Amino acid sequence: MNKLLVCAGYLVAVFLLCHLIVMTCGTTDSPPFAKSTPDCNYLQNICVKVATEYGTGSGVVVQRSIAGKRRVFVWTAGHVVDSLRQEDGTFSTAKVILGDQYSPLPAEVIAYSSRWEEDLALLELSGEVILSASTRFIKPNFLPVGTPVVHCGAPSGFNDSVNLGIISFTDRIIRGKTMDQVSVAGFPGSSGGGVFTKDGQCIGLLTQGVGPGLCLIVPTRRIRKWARSIGIEWAVDADVKVPLCRAPIVIE
Repeated sequence: MNKLLVCAGYLVAVFLLCHLIVMTCGTTDSPPFAKSTPDCNYLQNICVKVATEYGTGSGVVVQRSIAGKRRVFVWTAGHVVDSLRQEDGTFSTAKVILGDQYSPLPAEVIAYSSRWEEDLALLELSGEVILSASTRFIKPNFLPVGTPVVHCGAPSGFNDSVNLGIISFTDRIIRGKTMDQVSVAGFPGSSGGGVFTKDGQCIGLLTQGVGPGLCLIVPTRRIRKWARSIGIEWAVDADVKVPLCRAPIVIE
């Protein structure tokens, strides 16, 4: 009888211990995206590769209606199109590759700020292009450290590459400019690619990769401020009307 009671007690103890382990693992150690997977198809539909004769970068697309026609614009990092700048300050044509499309589309630089300032550029695709989605920029985007994020871009020229990370630090000052730090993987070709929340809102553009899991982004709050200051707020806010005439804007 005593042996039976000891065995029964042992089994109960093992059961309770296993139950405790399962409950603990399920509630505190689950991966950041375990309960909510980002819509990678949507992200891949709004992310593009930007190409020049000297290399490639990444970008995100914005669709707007102008005079009843759909126009497509691309946000990217300013240094991605640096090599396109001519001696007179104008830019030669960039090439934008959508998804697995092999034929690049020509795009004109319509707003630019160098890497020493905002490191941002806005391109406009030539002709009417119809896409299935458009980038949604978060507002406001003061997200806490530890927030899961997703990066989609073209590292080393590989289109539509997606990887995960978290916000590591906010409001880090680099050369007098506010940057947010994220742990997504960035490589040559990632510059200009969007970083998103798990529900697909863009929180900024990746512009600097310091090492594996250590990248810096121009946060959306900075993009909005710059866009507003030069009259292209419509490129981040769909509620703002796009002017019919858009002269190129170059900020050193």
